[in-house]
Amino acid sequence: FSWPAYVGSLRHRLRCPVCVLVVTQSERVANWASRTIVVGPGCSLSPLVLRPSSVPVISLAEEARQSPELAVLSAMAHGGGSVETAVEVALAAATAAHELGRDRFLLYFGLIRAALSEAARKAFQMLPQGAQFFDESQKQSFNRGRAESKRAAVFAVLEARGIRVSDALRERIVATDDAETLDNWIRRAATITAVEALFD
Repeated sequence: FSWPAYVGSLRHRLRCPVCVLVVTQSERVANWASRTIVVGPGCSLSPLVLRPSSVPVISLAEEARQSPELAVLSAMAHGGGSVETAVEVALAAATAAHELGRDRFLLYFGLIRAALSEAARKAFQMLPQGAQFFDESQKQSFNRGRAESKRAAVFAVLEARGIRVSDALRERIVATDDAETLDNWIRRAATITAVEALFD
């Protein structure tokens, strides 16, 4: 009952065509989700459904590197199946995602990890490379969280002192992840009279 509301709201907000996409590890759920939703006379919604049988099993790292997003989708679709297959597709997808940079790795690895059954997650973590991915993901998430807190502190001090931040300088601050630089900016924000002085 809520899916048509999501579609209508998003279409109104974005002013573009939208759809409902269901990704499921269960053929039974896929059969249920793919049924047309009759909203009213002359109005219906047909969700797009990605079922396990429609997503290839990508278990080789080389194949995953050629299409990282499809590899992640493979892990999402098959991560709840047999433990052996789930671990293979998760490892291939994580290996490909790791080469895409920090932010995409964190996003994709979060999807991969969430798709694994508890047994597959434990088996994946027992692999040396799997454990490394988990450790790196946790470390990078922690560091990103610290950087976000420090950036928020810079803005809070500037706002408390009534110093306006232009959009361009706000973007420059938001793009900075270096903890030492952000600590320095927090201290400077307490004494400067213009945001530009942060960067001197």
